Parts: sequence; structure tokens; C-alpha cells
Amino acid sequence: MKNKRNTNLITNTTHPMAKKARLAARRTSKRRGCRGIDALAKGLKQTIRRRRLRLERRRLTPLQHTAKLRRLDRERRAARLRAASLRQKRLARKKRIAAKRPKHYSYIDCLRDEVPEPTGNNGTTLYQTLMVGGMTAVTFTASGVYSDGVSFLIYNHWLYPMMFSISFLVRIYISGPLTRILGRRLIDGRLQGAGRNMANVALGTAVLSPVTGAITTLLFAKADSPDDYADAYLETLSTTMPISVLASLFVVGPLTKLIFNNRVKPADGLRVLKILSDHACSFARVFGF
Repeated sequence: MKNKRNTNLITNTTHPMAKKARLAARRTSKRRGCRGIDALAKGLKQTIRRRRLRLERRRLTPLQHTAKLRRLDRERRAARLRAASLRQKRLARKKRIAAKRPKHYSYIDCLRDEVPEPTGNNGTTLYQTLMVGGMTAVTFTASGVYSDGVSFLIYNHWLYPMMFSISFLVRIYISGPLTRILGRRLIDGRLQGAGRNMANVALGTAVLSPVTGAITTLLFAKADSPDDYADAYLETLSTTMPISVLASLFVVGPLTKLIFNNRVKPADGLRVLKILSDHACSFARVFGF
């Protein structure tokens, strides 16, 4: 009888399993003398059996699978810890570099009260000089022009050094200490940021403006009696106080802080003042002395 052809065998000769089956069939036929379809079927069975055994050897037991998961978890944790350590080192390095660089402030930082004011003697003296000079230029010009018109800038500009000296002494010995005492009791700990900045400006203006307003009234008001002087004083104060608050909050204060912190070092305060004193004669000639 003729052997029936097995139609369940792999017919694709390029398939990897077919190649392995042919190789196994050749080895089996050489060993046992089998030929043809029987040798091919036996080789295919042996190949499938070997493949199944390899898969069974690779399959892990539950204990081995649990140990492998634990090992992978430990490796992932170690990798995360290394990455976090590297990030912390980079951040610390950036902070060290940023601490060595001088910080440059912006106008918004001044409005938010994020710019520190000087505390040393040199820095305080120079800072107060810049602040008083700016405020005197704004408020005294507004009062003079309001009283005498534009001709004040031509004929009475010699009054600026005198008003600067008076305002500087008042700020150093009266307004400054009183503002610090009231600020510690009324503002510190209650307000932060822009609100604290506005409160400090309003408090400083409320302490300084009455004194400078009285002096300005004596210079410009034509009062023959105490009542006339009082009326002129109230009128001058109602004009200079709002101007002082706005100028100190939006113009003079921010510009002084920016110039002092971004361009002038506190250690150079006395040196800058010495330069100003050395050229005092030139500045006096500008004002007509």
C-alpha cells in the first residue's frame, strides 16, 4: 500500500520551523535510516519538543518571579535616587553661582518692596542723599512753579541747595527715626509686598511733608498775619503731600533703589560723597553761588 501524504505538515519551505524540521529529519534519517515523510515528521516532532523544553526552562517559578520583581524595583529606586541626587547637586551649584553674581533688580521689584534698603553707614548716607535730592527736586519745583510760575526756575533756582540741606537734616534727625519707630509698631508684621511699600511711603511723607511745607510756605507765601500763614500753609500742604506720595512711590523711590543697588556699591558710598564734596564749587556755580 502506498503511504498517504500527511497534509498537516508545514508546506512553506522558507519558514524557520520548516528549516529546523528538515535539518532534524536529515539527522534522524542518517541515524535510523528513515527516509521521506516519516523522517520529516519525526524531525518536526523533535524540534517542537526541544522548543517546548526550552520555553519550560525559561519559565520562572513564583518565587523567582517575585525575586525578579523585587530586584527590578530596587534598581528603579536606585536610579530615581541617583537622578534626584544629580538634580539637587545641579540646583545647589546654580544657587552658589547665583549667590556670587550681583543681583539686578527691576522696577517691578521696587514696587513690590523686594529691593533691600541699605543698613550700613556708608550706604545709608548715600541712599538718603539720593532720595532727598530727588524728592527736593520734584516737590520744591512743583511748589515754586505753582506759586511763581515758570520764572521760578530762572530766578529762584539758588534755593535748591538750601532746601536740600534743610530736607536732609530733617530726614536724618526727625523723619527717619520717627518713621522707623512708627513703622515697627504699625506696619511691620501686618503688611507685605506692595501694600507695605505704599504704607511706608505714606508714613514717611506724612512725617516729612509738614516740616518742609512749613519752610516752603515761609519762602513763597505772602502772609501778613498768622491766619494768612495758616491758610497758605494748608494750601501748600494739600498740594505738596499728594505730589510727594506719588513721586516717592512711582519715580524717586524706585529710581533711587535701582541706581543704588544696580550701579553703586554700598562700600563706595563715602567715596562718591567725597567726589561730590570735591566738586562742590562746580555744583555751586550751577546754582548761581
